[in-house]
Amino acid sequence: MGNTVSRHVAAAAKTGVLALQHTGLDTVPPAVATLTALRTLDLTDNKLRDLYDPPLTKAVGGGKEGRRAGC
Repeated sequence: MGNTVSRHVAAAAKTGVLALQHTGLDTVPPAVATLTALRTLDLTDNKLRDLYDPPLTKAVGGGKEGRRAGC
């Protein structure tokens, strides 16, 4: 995970807000699943193709099918 993303994840643990827009991500950082008090997750304008990841979808309240990027 890049240094900038790591700093945002660390801040989100305190604020509950993780803004990773325009960062060129093609996957969701695994650390997102550890943010138990996350209220807002902004992943707009990245290269994400699929958000289905069982630990991640469970952490953010997704169903069995997960959520597709762009929805």
